[in-house]
Amino acid sequence: MPTFTTADVDAIILAGGRAVRLGGRDKGALVYEGRTLIERALAAAASASHRVVVGDPATAAVPSGVRVVREEPMFSGPASAVMAGVDALAEAGSTATWVFVLACDVVRSAELTGALLAGAERHPDADGVVPIDQESRRQLLVGLYRVSALRASRDGIGDVANISMKRLLEPLSLVELPDDGYASADVDTPEQAQALGIELPATAPATASVTAPAQAPSIADARLLAHELGAARPASVHRAGLAAAAGLTLADDVTSPSPVPAFANSAMDGWAVAGNWPWRLGEPIHAGDDVRHRSLEPGCASPIMTGAEVPAGTWAVVRSEDGVVAPVGTGAGEWELSLRPGLGDPREGHHIRPAGEEAAVGEVVLHRGEVLTPPRLGFAAACGCDDLPVRVPPTVDLVVVGDELVASGASGAGRIRDALTPQLVPLIEGAGARSGSVGQVRDQTADIRAAIERSAGDLIIVTGGTSIGTADHTRGVLESMGVRVVIDGIAMRPGRPALVAVLQRGTVAICLPGNPLAAMLAALVLLGPMVEGMLGRPLTRLPLIRLAADIPNPRQGSLLVPCAFGPDGRAKPTGWADSGMVRGLALADTVAILPQGGASQEDRLPALPLAWSRP
Repeated sequence: MPTFTTADVDAIILAGGRAVRLGGRDKGALVYEGRTLIERALAAAASASHRVVVGDPATAAVPSGVRVVREEPMFSGPASAVMAGVDALAEAGSTATWVFVLACDVVRSAELTGALLAGAERHPDADGVVPIDQESRRQLLVGLYRVSALRASRDGIGDVANISMKRLLEPLSLVELPDDGYASADVDTPEQAQALGIELPATAPATASVTAPAQAPSIADARLLAHELGAARPASVHRAGLAAAAGLTLADDVTSPSPVPAFANSAMDGWAVAGNWPWRLGEPIHAGDDVRHRSLEPGCASPIMTGAEVPAGTWAVVRSEDGVVAPVGTGAGEWELSLRPGLGDPREGHHIRPAGEEAAVGEVVLHRGEVLTPPRLGFAAACGCDDLPVRVPPTVDLVVVGDELVASGASGAGRIRDALTPQLVPLIEGAGARSGSVGQVRDQTADIRAAIERSAGDLIIVTGGTSIGTADHTRGVLESMGVRVVIDGIAMRPGRPALVAVLQRGTVAICLPGNPLAAMLAALVLLGPMVEGMLGRPLTRLPLIRLAADIPNPRQGSLLVPCAFGPDGRAKPTGWADSGMVRGLALADTVAILPQGGASQEDRLPALPLAWSRP
């Protein structure tokens, strides 16, 4: 356990951001599980020596003894806010070595503070401990930092206004704390708030223009937003027999109606024995025999098969290869069992599987959100389950937009073969959803709108027309329908002009670029997480890969590179990776996500997994 004293640790609560994606609402005043987010953050740091809130002193409701300060200039970024908190703590006379930095919108930060302290104790030379989530992202606004290291970094930078936390923390030696449960996830959007049951005050417009400027989220943020948007629209539930439940998602925890095994049974072919040896042999026990009215007396043994129930009085099971059977004296038909020379007496319970060894009655054996794989179905059967509560896979309708597309034959004379439908339909099925209606429509406003309005799916995918050209009509259609935009572009290429919008009837529309590679990469980022959220599955963690050679990325945003694995397990670009191409992804085993600046062979990069790729 950590040995920090109260005087060793302070806390800075960040509550002064603009909250643009929440319409400018005061995050600290939002209520989650009966307490405001500021109250929750302060409670998470209740053991700290000094606590300071960086926010608006006019609106931040804090208990006595907690100081509220403001970074200068206002809204100059989280790094500036953190250092304003550090200075305020020093003014209060604190001499603490460590400081928690807790963004108030990380509603589950209390689940991390103990682990952060323990991490600092295990790594006494570190300058800080930060969670790293399932997307391999460091969550820098819910960490524990050495105060002297923060000051030294600021001294080296100078003015910290409008610099990133990443830049402030760059000189620090940080320990990463795995956060597989997303306790470090924050509340940045209405969908994230809705997923947590946080009601938003009606102080901001409920809809946003499709053409309103907005910063494109990163791939990691887009995946998280899609997952939370799906989770706010859970798929319906029904009970399915085991055969029909294969591949579906559990809607609730499953408890075992019986112990597994149901009775104590032999783990080996051999003999059930009681008392000291030699043992007089009795009648054999076969798998399936009812031995409830049978007992084994001391000095006796019975041949037994694997899986057969052991009778009362059994001390152990002796394996077939460990025993020697010989006749007793000259008596006809009587036999006795002895151990082979050199073997010691069997210990009690040896080679006996006790009742309930795998599962006790009432024990949770399968968990909500788990996919029902063949072994899980087998385990459910072993427990005595005949049917299970499962989520009904959501239906996804597909609208393919393009005057130039043909559904069959070869391209030519200005017409292009539709290469998206053959990819997206199995991608939908592979994500755990069901493909609904599939329609190709002209790139005309009326046709696109009619197709969207006609859809009865739980989710709609629209391909094409998401850019801002004069021939791109999907954006205009969405604007005219009064949708609420959740994602307007993703900071990646190919695939940047993707849209995610919520129609007035509540259905989500994923709008993909028209170019095949761009559309597929955007679908890989958005569709899987969306369906996982609807089915109650956790967000799949992206795997990490290494490159076969350095790859530059001089432009802003992430660069997605289809790659194939070589014999050494390293990823090499397949080529043919322009947004309008198909071949590069057809050859790929994975898609590397390169950060701005590129990556080297030594880097471990997140990658988009391809369900169809070889293992």
